[in-house]
Amino acid sequence: MLDPVGKAELEQSVRTVRVIHTAMVVSILAYLGIAYVVLSRRDPVPGGEGILASVLYVLSGLTIVGVFAVRRLVLPAPDELKTASGDSSEMISKYRMGSIISFVLCEAIALYGLVLAFVSGSMAHLLRLAAVSIVLLLFLYPRNIE
Repeated sequence: MLDPVGKAELEQSVRTVRVIHTAMVVSILAYLGIAYVVLSRRDPVPGGEGILASVLYVLSGLTIVGVFAVRRLVLPAPDELKTASGDSSEMISKYRMGSIISFVLCEAIALYGLVLAFVSGSMAHLLRLAAVSIVLLLFLYPRNIE
């Protein structure tokens, strides 16, 4: 069982991770706005992305696998966090680090879409990949550990 200091540290980490999570979602929405403004001033380039689109979609799929791998390998299970005895700082650090890394990987998917949007001149790739990224981030929302 966590001591009062460990419990307070864990609650602070969950709040910090939530703020970072929210910032990631907002930044993806900002990418959509930036792309809209930039792309509304130029014409689409048909087929401009070539093989890059295929590569970035495959990379997006691999990134999704990476998100779940990081969560499985780095994040401690909620039961481990609740029942940590003694110095729980290391486990709480792993929780914070694993969460942030998985959020960054989710955001990378939206960035792949942003690259494709600028290369092709079309918002379609960005809309698809940003939707995937936001859905993943919503799925990974940090919950209370009790």
